[in-house]
Amino acid sequence: MNDSNPGHGDAGEYPSDRRLAETASLPLASGADTWDALVPYMETFIDRWENGGEPALAEHLPTGNAVLRKLALAELVKIDLEYRYRGDHPKRRLDAYLAEFAELGDGGGPPADLIFEEFHLRREAGEEASAEEYLERYPQRAAELEQLLAMDTGQATVSRARQAAVDVQPGETLGDFEVILLLGKGAFGSVFLARQTSLQRLVALKVSADHGAEPQTLAQLDHPNIVRVYDQLELADRKLRMMYLQFVPGGTLEVLVKLARQTEPSQRNGRLVCEVVAEQLARNGGLIELDAATRERLQAASWPELVCRWGAELAEALEYAHRQGVLHRDIKPANVLIAADGTPKLADFNVSFSAGVAGDSADAFFGGSLAYMSPEHLDAFDPGHRTQPEELDGRADVYSLAVLLWELLDGERPFANEVVVDDWSKTIERLRLARQQGVAAESIGSAEAIVRRVARVLARCLSPRREDRFASAGELAEALALCPQERAAGILERPFRGTRRWYARHAILAVVLAVLVPNLAAGIFNLIYNWQEIIRPLPEARDLFFGVQTAINLIAFPLGIGMIVWWMWPLARCLRARTDMLSNGDNADRQELSEQRRDTFHLGRFAAATIVGLWAVAGLAYPVALHYGGVDMDATRYLHFLASLVYCGLVAAVYPLLLVTALSLRVFFPGLLDGLTISEQERSDFDALARRAGVAVVLAGALPALGILALVLTSLFTQSQSVMAQLVLSIAGVVGFGLAFALYRVIQQDLSALSGALRSSTS
Repeated sequence: MNDSNPGHGDAGEYPSDRRLAETASLPLASGADTWDALVPYMETFIDRWENGGEPALAEHLPTGNAVLRKLALAELVKIDLEYRYRGDHPKRRLDAYLAEFAELGDGGGPPADLIFEEFHLRREAGEEASAEEYLERYPQRAAELEQLLAMDTGQATVSRARQAAVDVQPGETLGDFEVILLLGKGAFGSVFLARQTSLQRLVALKVSADHGAEPQTLAQLDHPNIVRVYDQLELADRKLRMMYLQFVPGGTLEVLVKLARQTEPSQRNGRLVCEVVAEQLARNGGLIELDAATRERLQAASWPELVCRWGAELAEALEYAHRQGVLHRDIKPANVLIAADGTPKLADFNVSFSAGVAGDSADAFFGGSLAYMSPEHLDAFDPGHRTQPEELDGRADVYSLAVLLWELLDGERPFANEVVVDDWSKTIERLRLARQQGVAAESIGSAEAIVRRVARVLARCLSPRREDRFASAGELAEALALCPQERAAGILERPFRGTRRWYARHAILAVVLAVLVPNLAAGIFNLIYNWQEIIRPLPEARDLFFGVQTAINLIAFPLGIGMIVWWMWPLARCLRARTDMLSNGDNADRQELSEQRRDTFHLGRFAAATIVGLWAVAGLAYPVALHYGGVDMDATRYLHFLASLVYCGLVAAVYPLLLVTALSLRVFFPGLLDGLTISEQERSDFDALARRAGVAVVLAGALPALGILALVLTSLFTQSQSVMAQLVLSIAGVVGFGLAFALYRVIQQDLSALSGALRSSTS
């Protein structure tokens, strides 16, 4: 179904050999994976052992490419050793192979895994074989051998491809299945299009040697982006296993990646997907056609949008599998199938590990495709490394998916020009070193904002340290789903950078400044106004006024700042801790985070209420202090003081409310998010926030007009000359309303973007 590897035939007749022989080296990005290129030689050699006695190893080696020949030689020697030591055939030692094939010892002696294979088989056969003997025989491989021999668990390094060839042809009937068409052939068997006669439905029939836990693993998984397995059967007389599963006729992502690589970036779009799917539907029997609705939907999407959509769906599928205790461990374009409606589906869990399958262990069929492996996966794949397969977790799959998506987006894998050398351990070491450098998001080099966002997401997934990646595939899915939503992505993207990071780490200072600046401006205006309109006509009050002014400000400003710090302290502490972490998958309690997010919604209102309250108290404190200081303060002056300070307090509260609300939506709220799910109460808070912002912008426009009207009316009935105050209010009112309206628009747009991007939960 996914395997496009060449089949096996007579010795020397290998399409992969002819193709690779034309090159001087083996690029990791060649048309067929190097490992798959080796499989036909191994299968043919096994077949000769099974059916014809002792085959001549030299007759089964590839020709033309020295690297491919040496790699094949090492694998065939392993197979030859196994048949000799586990059967009734003359035993042969590694030195005899070295004498016959001198190239096997080039580059520091035979490969360490081949030496270990002989050691293991000799011990298994009851011969006396010691680590000291092998360290003495092959001192140039001492470091690798010490590691391998120290961790000997009785498991051979022989290839997992060692199984009998599958001899099934189209036209045959296998039980309830009529075999129609060969879809693919690879290391784990052959895949056919078949008709299940009892249910009259088309299925993909995977036929392999009775080997592996894949059907049992896949049968646990029921997800729209995972190929569904219906059941499995065994043909005991032919030693075959048949697994029948959902037929996905649109081909593999590998075909699309190749086409994208040959297409200019500006020409990549949904039409390419339509072209590939339509062609594959025709090739797979023409039984299903690409419908008009699917074609229209795919053609309307840009290339980055498709990458995001498919990446999010595949990541959600991985998250589902991981929650079932299943790791995929072989994610690559050939293992992603495309349905007739354009839906990507994960397939081939041949090397998966399931904690819930009896008898399944992490090293049972451990492997995967080298080009897509994470650093820790390469370590575990290398038999000379201490890392064990069971140490891997879902972040290795996240890494592999990121390599796949990078390749789909950019046309090339993030680690370019990777090659296979003639020793697996050396190849793995080269790949590991390349991955230890990490990947810069800027290396994609596109000017499109969405591409830059996707590149940043994928670059994080490709961090050498798995602690620096997304904590789960679910987090990756959310990040990719956000990328096409420009405004929401800008708000919710983590980690914060630039000024947003500063605001998040210094949340209290940011809010204090947002509150302090408008209040200082209002305070200066109020001081001048009160001096001109109330204090100047009272000579006995002039000196006392400045003393009262100083005392009240020294009390009110610290008190207001203290109240804000008290309110914000838990929120700011949590926000800073989360900002300093690359991943937002920390151990904070979700209920606590939800409560703190709700506090951010009320922060602007709290600041505004504090400001108005303190100004109102000051409006009473001024005339009372002056009165007890010996100044003649009648009721008119009491009311004048109170009115002027309450008015300035309202003006001073409007702008902090809008500024703090904007900060909350842009920095504080997203910094406290745990995923993209919020409660229904939080969604209701969005609506309340929008209403408060609307009231604030109305006040920002109305208050200057009301102030001017009050000044005009006052001048008609008193001797007040408030022309300067009217002028200041007019200019400040226009500028202030423009600023307030701009903030209001930002708040409304941010709320709309967040409402569309965040999901609601009743829990």
